[in-house]
Amino acid sequence: MAGVKRIDASGGWGVLNPEKEVMITSPYQNVPREKVLGVGIIGLGAIAQRSHIPNFQEARGAKVIAVCDVNKQKAELVAHAWGIKKWYTDYRELLNDEEVDVVSICTPHYLHEPMTIAACEAGKHVLCEKPLATTVEAGKKMIEAARRNNVKLGVAQFKKFLPAYEIAKDIIEENIIGSPLMFRSKLSHEGPESWSPVTGEWFFERDKAGIGVLTDLGIKHISLLRWLFNAEVEWVMGKLANLEKKPEIEDYAVAIMGFENKVVGVLEASWCTRPGFKGTEIVGTRGTLFVDYPNTKLEVRLGSKVNAVIRPEVPQESRKGNPFQRFIDCILFDKEPDVTAEDELRSLEVAVAIAKSSETGQLIRLPSAERRCGNNVR
Repeated sequence: MAGVKRIDASGGWGVLNPEKEVMITSPYQNVPREKVLGVGIIGLGAIAQRSHIPNFQEARGAKVIAVCDVNKQKAELVAHAWGIKKWYTDYRELLNDEEVDVVSICTPHYLHEPMTIAACEAGKHVLCEKPLATTVEAGKKMIEAARRNNVKLGVAQFKKFLPAYEIAKDIIEENIIGSPLMFRSKLSHEGPESWSPVTGEWFFERDKAGIGVLTDLGIKHISLLRWLFNAEVEWVMGKLANLEKKPEIEDYAVAIMGFENKVVGVLEASWCTRPGFKGTEIVGTRGTLFVDYPNTKLEVRLGSKVNAVIRPEVPQESRKGNPFQRFIDCILFDKEPDVTAEDELRSLEVAVAIAKSSETGQLIRLPSAERRCGNNVR
């Protein structure tokens, strides 16, 4: 037959017939479906225009049909630029739109709670930008609203979709560097005004931003470290400071963190670093792992007489695919989001504990994983 080729697959014989072969790479991919979810974007700042809108526009099974911003001119111009048919200035009007099934919330941190709860009450699934909320109490209310209305609530905390970190987690779990002992992890840049120079003023207002750089940048690596170690934080000792930005908000944070698996290390976040810096170093009993450093995506240094250095190849895309596509798929296939609100609530608890430690000068212990309704670190 034309197109048929005999193959030897791992010692077994077979035939390759591309015209008849059907492959489904995962429950989330390559599955025909008729349902198309209408997506509404609330808040049209930098993160919405650079990430949420283009990614949802490309997602299979979804279509961005509405945007919303309190700035009427921006709402209208963004809708026109992206070919989106509806725009609103009041998010409640968007939530009343029957064509909207999914809401993406890209507003300042203090608005995450009321907008998420309102969206859940309207029966909409929600993808909320990080952090989940500015307080633990607000985060709990958001989770309860999603449960009560039987809708999905995910958080756009997507560091673990970076291929270098996916491989780093494999290296840790496969015991290549031995048992993890300690870490150093840093995420920093010049400040939110460099990311969003026109509309980023709210980052420096306490009642709108939360715990400054800690809930903007630090919480990303809190979540990342919990995922890499598959363990919860047991205690923290932290210090927050204002070094050069407006006095009302912290632009620098450093914390010593102890995990329940006895790994100890230092987390650092800064809005005062020129040029910006990111990277995580994990020391194990056999070697050291460096991931996402400038000019070094992934490197393993094994402790031996020859000081072996391994630089695994890092693919361009996540093995899980696009995180926005995954969120749409979790709705269509009734799966749990990759980044759950419950999981991000635990990261917020850690951030709050670091701030409390800075205020009191004391080591703060967190509730054990067993007392938190189970460990959902994925």
